[in-house]
Amino acid sequence: MNPACGLFLFPCGSCSCFGSNEITEVGGAYIGRMLSENFSITSLNLSCNRLADRGVQGLTRALTTNKSLKRLDLSYNYIGDDGLLSLADALSQNRKITELRIWGNYPGQISSKALVDLLKERRIAHLETDFKPYIIDGIIYMAKLYYDP
Repeated sequence: MNPACGLFLFPCGSCSCFGSNEITEVGGAYIGRMLSENFSITSLNLSCNRLADRGVQGLTRALTTNKSLKRLDLSYNYIGDDGLLSLADALSQNRKITELRIWGNYPGQISSKALVDLLKERRIAHLETDFKPYIIDGIIYMAKLYYDP
């Protein structure tokens, strides 16, 4: 166990779920380091934590070298424009990740464009988010989607 983030990393098998563990930026950086050394994980769920921009930036460094991960869930992690831009940059170099979930985060104009470009270039086949891109005067924005069950 790593005392910095209080997690046992990584269990045997191809899927790792660390959702709802209150993992912060320190834990995100540690998971990133472990992910850069572990090439058996194909699905990583980090939803409902507190990674924020810096935690995601630590994690995304590993995404440029890890070629086994196919699915990544970063939903509800307080990730803003800087973190999502870092994620989009890493995913532009990683052709293995095909599914990305980023519900409940805070994309700005710059990261919105980068994420839309990933979809256009077919780098990401399946993007799940609660925002929908729209264009006004050539500028890409993200509109928050609301569902009424």
